This record gives sequence, C-alpha cells and structure tokens, in this order.
Amino acid sequence: MKLSMEWLQNQTARKYLKSYLTISIIPVLVLFVVGCFAVGIMGNRRAEQSMQAELELLKNDLDASITFMESSTSHLSGMLSGGREQIAEEEQLLQQIRVYQESCQLPCTVLYYPREGNRIYTSDEVMGYEMFQRSGGWRDELDMIQFYTKLNTVQRRTLLTTRPIGDDKTGSYLAYLSPVPSLAASPSGSLAFLVNRQYFDDMVKRDCGDFGGYLLILDTFYGISYAMDQCGEHDLELVGEALSMPDGGQVAFAEIDGETFAFLRTVSTNYGFTYFYAIPTSVLYAESLRNVWVLALIGCSLLMTLILAAMLTTAHNCRPFLQLAGDLIPDVQPYRADLFEQIRLQYRSMESQNSRLQLQIRDESLRGRQRLLSELLHGWRGDREQLT
Repeated sequence: MKLSMEWLQNQTARKYLKSYLTISIIPVLVLFVVGCFAVGIMGNRRAEQSMQAELELLKNDLDASITFMESSTSHLSGMLSGGREQIAEEEQLLQQIRVYQESCQLPCTVLYYPREGNRIYTSDEVMGYEMFQRSGGWRDELDMIQFYTKLNTVQRRTLLTTRPIGDDKTGSYLAYLSPVPSLAASPSGSLAFLVNRQYFDDMVKRDCGDFGGYLLILDTFYGISYAMDQCGEHDLELVGEALSMPDGGQVAFAEIDGETFAFLRTVSTNYGFTYFYAIPTSVLYAESLRNVWVLALIGCSLLMTLILAAMLTTAHNCRPFLQLAGDLIPDVQPYRADLFEQIRLQYRSMESQNSRLQLQIRDESLRGRQRLLSELLHGWRGDREQLT
C-alpha cells in the first residue's frame, strides 16, 4: 500500500500526532517563550546600564578637565594674591597662561581678563579688549557683549555655550569661566578656557555614538550649558519632569510625537553639573530586540524540526496498523477510519463467525451420528465396510 499525507485524515494517526506534539513541542515552546522574555529583559537592562556607563564616562572626562581648570584658577589666584614680583611682568604671566593651555587635556584657548585695565591676556600676547573684539579669530565666534558681561560679573565657575550676535544656532565654543581670585568676595579678574565645540561634540559621539536623541549639560541652576540634539525633539518640559527622578541609574520614559524616549541622568558631585540623556527606545533596545528575534527564529526552526519529526514518527508507527486495517477491511478506506475501532469490530465479527461455524459443525456432527444409528437399527448398514 502506498502511503501519502492522507494518513493525517485518520483519527488514530491524529491522536498519535497530537500526543507527540504535546510531549515534545509544548515544553520547548514554553522554554523559548520564557527564554525570549528573559533575554529581552536582561538585554534591556544591559543596554540601560551601558548607556548610563557612557554618560558616566562623559561626566568623568569633563569633570577631569574642569578639575584641571579649577586647579589652574586656584594656582593663578594664589600667584596673584601673593603679590609676587614676577607676575607683574606681562611676559611671565603670558608664559603661565601658555602652561595652562598646553597642560589641559582638552584643546582649548586660555584667556585671562583683569577687570581693571580692560586688557586681555592670551598665551601669545596681551591686547586691549577692543582689539580682541575686532580680531578676526574671535569676532565671528563669540557674542562679544555676552562674553564681556560674563568676564566682568562672573562670581562662580560657569560653563556656557557661546554664539555670535543675532545667530540662533549653537555657538562654536564652550567657555568655562571662573573668577580670580577664586574665593574672593570681589574678584579682580576672570580666567576663561574656550574649548572648540566640535571637539566636545566629537567626544560626545565617541562616548555615546549616534544615539538619535539629545544630550544636555545643565549647570547647578538647571540652565543649559551644552546641548546636542540629534533628533530635533528637545522638550524642556519633559526635561524638567525627568530631572525630578532620583539619581542612580534609574530610567524614565515619555512619548514625544508618537515615539517613546528613555531618559537617563547623572549628576557631578564635584561641580553640580547635571548630564541629561534622552534616547529613543527603538535605538536603546535595538540590540536586545535583535537578540530576541534571533532566539525566536531559532525556536521556530526547532519547532518546525520537532513537528516534522513528529509527523514522520507518526507515519512510521501507523503504517502497520494501516496495512492491517487494509488487509482486514478491504472495502473500507482505512485512512478515514479509527484503526483500533475498525480492527476491534472486525475481530468481533470474526469471533462471531467462528462461533457460528463451530455450532454448525457440532449440529452437523449430531445429525450425522443420529442418522447412522437409525440406519443401523433398521439394518440398512450391515457389513463393516458400510459402517466405515
């Protein structure tokens, strides 16, 4: 008998197949579902920890640079407050500024501005502030009014983004300003470190990559000192809400224009700057989602293999029963019957026929013996040959 997929129409074969699938597939399916959830949850948590670590790395890098700037400010404050004679010489002051500039790990320009005399010191020269304003290297990079105001009024360390007058775009430099002497009630000057914004942007991309969100650095009063917005979804209201969450690696979520964002933040305990990080969950959890899909594809492949194995095993085990049913019941299609029920009915039918045959044989034997005795009594059979 040639077997085909018609065996699936048989009730007994379907029962066998169902039992095999129940034994093999359900535990594997449950295991893979639990595994996908576990991989997804652990992957998401790992992604959050990774992004938090990148934010911490960025904070530590900037904190290290600010520490050097603070030390430089304290060093210059000590030299100026000590009234040392060498500081009175402009060349030695320029040389000291050059040392600060060359020692800073960030490529920067260091400026010293004494609030009396309206002069500004660089690593190369000293010039009047009016000449500094007109110099080609800075007039297109700094908002001179804002910068001049800050140099004359700064009372505490400040990190601000500079920009040209009338330009709504982010400025080209980040300026770190600190009063000199640093602890004086009435500072006599200001020390400025100007860091090219492009270098800082490159540092952010190095530590955080192209994350498709935005990163903010806020001062102690939550004023924006630096912003990198890669998605154009800068939302100060959401930033304010997210800042209320406790520090320590916790993640907040919010929806912006139909896309869910994750918010992370860390605070510099040394300088009070807040580093705020917003990233789309589709980017943050992309690797975790890929791992879940890979595991799901592996699970589907295994399930298909198990289904194929169950079908082959069922077809192999049902073949003898199908052949037996076909031999016993040639006029019935065994593929559409319950094999065991048909074989049981056929067996009962055979038993019934056997019983009837035995009764017929017994009845025929009794009738033959009675007929023989009757013939003997009437003398119809007399010789031995007739009796035999």
